[in-house]
Amino acid sequence: MAKKLKRMMQKIMLNLRQQQEQFPKLNYNKPVIYKEEANFRGKAYDVPLFIMRTTPCFWLKAGGCSVCNYHLESAMNYKVSHNELLLQIDEVIRYINGRELPYILFTTSGSFLDDKEIPEDIRLYALKKIAKTGLKRLSFECRAEFLVNRNRLRKCVEVFEGGQLQAGIGLESTNPFVRNIIIHKGLQDSVISKAIDAMRNEGIGYYFYIMLGKPFMTPKEDFWDTVKSIRNAFDLGANMVVLEMINVQPFTLTNLLYNLGLYKPPSLWLAIEVLRIFSNDMRRKIAIKGFEKAAPTPLVFSDTCVSCREKVKKAIQKWNYTREWSVLKDINNCDCYNRFLKSFNQDIQEESLDRRVEKNLYNLIEHLDIKVGE
Repeated sequence: MAKKLKRMMQKIMLNLRQQQEQFPKLNYNKPVIYKEEANFRGKAYDVPLFIMRTTPCFWLKAGGCSVCNYHLESAMNYKVSHNELLLQIDEVIRYINGRELPYILFTTSGSFLDDKEIPEDIRLYALKKIAKTGLKRLSFECRAEFLVNRNRLRKCVEVFEGGQLQAGIGLESTNPFVRNIIIHKGLQDSVISKAIDAMRNEGIGYYFYIMLGKPFMTPKEDFWDTVKSIRNAFDLGANMVVLEMINVQPFTLTNLLYNLGLYKPPSLWLAIEVLRIFSNDMRRKIAIKGFEKAAPTPLVFSDTCVSCREKVKKAIQKWNYTREWSVLKDINNCDCYNRFLKSFNQDIQEESLDRRVEKNLYNLIEHLDIKVGE
């Protein structure tokens, strides 16, 4: 059944991507630059994120992940020149110079170590230039497939001249069915293991993104899958987990389901409940992202009710800055939290997840008028 469901999901994703004919005009001389709240060694820190505008993630050719539309920040139908990439790097250097920054995120919107996104000579040039500014720590994002090559990792470590590199990897879920069919990630456990071995061997730290708000799953199923995945992520040696709250991006599966009334982003309360289940030492290593900012800007974010929405969002922001549980544990004094909890506790599904996914995919294929035999 798994192979059949993967084929069905791929047909759906390719169909949705093909519906998007227009792409925004971008400035390929400048990267995307924005900040996210973080905690570095016990202190609040607005970490700068630099996202190079390059060729999009290779997985897009297979339809891409079911919830992702990061290619809107990439060069669709355009070949970014070496000179344009160098100008983007110059922008990053100008930003760093004169600032005391504990670390930055410098990456592409797909995989930083994919030579088709950023050629190796330019990647190494960028890391060397950044190292010369005095910056000692740099994170990048990458699919696990491009982290298995130790020689490639070693070159990055060498040109960063003794600084610490760290890779952020989209694990999404440690359940292969959830990761590769529902999220359509196309990532096998064996590849993850090889990537971890390579990074450990070359002294590169790593953290994982785990998704909350996965389509087709009930809140309780999603909750327990997320909790288990976070525990497994730390067992795999992650030094941090980013709990990524799924938001609605255009031309994605979640957008299609949302428009059909079959999906909505996860409640902000669900993220807080995920944190609540962990010990204080473990939860302090979990950041919550995607609930109020993202690139590209989502169509719909996670929410609570009008009365407590801003209070809850500010509390989560404060959590990301402080990692003090006290800012979250006592904010559940709104009626909408009680309604959420009642619905969550009554969440019972008699039909298995794989059967529900199969039925939903068949319905979507019919809705999109996709010819299964093609």
